[in-house]
Formats: sequence, C-alpha cells, structure tokens
Amino acid sequence: MDVSKVTLSLIIVLLTSFSPTLAETLGDDAFCSRIEKFKKQHNKLQPGFLRQTYAIGIAECYLLDRSTEKNIETAVQYLETPAAEGNRTAQHMLASLRLFHASNAVIQQLGFEQLQREFEDGSAYAAGKLGHAYLDGIYVKQDTDKALDLFHHAATNGMTYWQFLLAHAYEQGYFGLSCDIEKSKYWLNFQPKVHHGRYECWVSKYYRDGTFPENNALKVQYSKLCKQQPTKP
Repeated sequence: MDVSKVTLSLIIVLLTSFSPTLAETLGDDAFCSRIEKFKKQHNKLQPGFLRQTYAIGIAECYLLDRSTEKNIETAVQYLETPAAEGNRTAQHMLASLRLFHASNAVIQQLGFEQLQREFEDGSAYAAGKLGHAYLDGIYVKQDTDKALDLFHHAATNGMTYWQFLLAHAYEQGYFGLSCDIEKSKYWLNFQPKVHHGRYECWVSKYYRDGTFPENNALKVQYSKLCKQQPTKP
C-alpha cells in the first residue's frame, strides 16, 4: 500500500496529507473538539489498530491546531507507539516530523531514511516530501534539480499537492524553471488527482511556508482566493 495514500488519507486516513478512510472523522474538527474525551478512551484501549487509529487522530489535532494548541512534541509522543508497532501512517507522519522539525541531525537522519525507504517501496507521497528536503537543504545538501525530479515523480503519480506546486512554479518561473504556461496548465489539469484540495489554497500555503520565493502581492492574492467559495460549474 502506498503510504502516500494512507498518509494523506488523514494528511488525510485516517487520518490519512496527505486518502480517505477513517481520516474523514478522526482528526477532523468534530473529533478534535472532543480531544480530551478521546485521549481518555485511547488510554483505555488495548494495543492494536483501534488504539493506533485514536493515537494518529489525536496527533493530527495537535499538528493542525484543531481545537487545541499546536504541539509537535505531544504529536510525536502519540505517534511513537503506533509507529513502533508497524503502523505505516504513523511511521510516515513521525518521519516527516523528525526530518522537518527536529534540530538534532541524528533524529533528522531517522526521518530522512524512513521517507527514503517509503520512496524506494513506491510511495510517491514520500517522494514529494523528500523533494522539499532537497529544495531547502534539510539534512541533505541543497539540490534544486533533485528536488524538481522528486516533485515531478510525485506529481506524475497523482500527488495533487505537487501537481499544484509545479503548475504555479511553471507559471512564475520558480526553481530555475522557464516560464511555460502550457506546462502550468498541464500540471494544473493533470489526472489522476489522488488528494482533495484547491489550487488557490495550496499556492497560498506554499507562499506562507516559504516554498515559493517571497512575493507578498501573490501571497495576499492567493490567500484571498483561497477564502472565496469555489465557483460551481
């Protein structure tokens, strides 16, 4: 099973980023608004899939600041046990946190190596994550060409978030790419699209988190577009 689909099935299973399963309920606003109740239930559960599922849902609430203050350390604590028990969604989420949020190189290495294994096992979602590591020089030497190769791999295999990234990058000529409206349209409309998401909102996110070069005018523009209701066909 591709961890990309599971993980985005509350980052979106179940939370799964980055594919649907339990994710539509666990880790969503309704779940997170009752997080203290679910934490108590989690503590009473026997080891197994259901306890793992609750742990991932609780971690998601802390990661996305849903009805509780964002706390990466607490999210990591909830992910460590299901990850150690072999839950692939938890392993992926924990690896991402270790690589992109840890300051300790040894911990970053654990995250990078886990995502690399997932990529080698066929996860296009892990490929996209590794692309960001190469783009920003996180744990590895900065290599924009390598990052673009990984972004293209992820996008070609249905990873919607990186399709949107490439669409805007080609439109603006980012990352050393030549401005190419046809390639921009190609990636914007590329099928399949594994994940649910709006182009305007993801472009806004990429400006906010620094993936795209600083451009305050476009950052504001896409932030406003993201908040607007999409036009129905």
